[in-house]
Amino acid sequence: MKILILGYSQLVKTKILPVFRKYKINYSIASRSKLINDNFCENKFNCYNEALNFSKADIVYISLANIDHFFWAKKALEKNYHVIVDKPITLNIDQVKYLVNLAKNKKKLISESIFFN
Repeated sequence: MKILILGYSQLVKTKILPVFRKYKINYSIASRSKLINDNFCENKFNCYNEALNFSKADIVYISLANIDHFFWAKKALEKNYHVIVDKPITLNIDQVKYLVNLAKNKKKLISESIFFN
């Protein structure tokens, strides 16, 4: 299993990546605004579209600003990735319904992740 992470958030750095490293999960990171300082990362991208087009991942994990969740989840599903999105998955129920239907049509999974401190 390979995972592409869109966004290099504090949550990704402190909670997600340590688990990936511990269980030897292959991952790549795409970040438009932050320098990716991670020696375990398989590939680093500075463009989300480029990452979606060229990654060899099976799953996209989206850890971006809430307003961007729907747009990038939709793009990832359209590119035939399974998708995990930080909560909230979208900003309204109509967007959730759209993503669920798109995932169903593409035979892909979509999930919302919730982390508690």
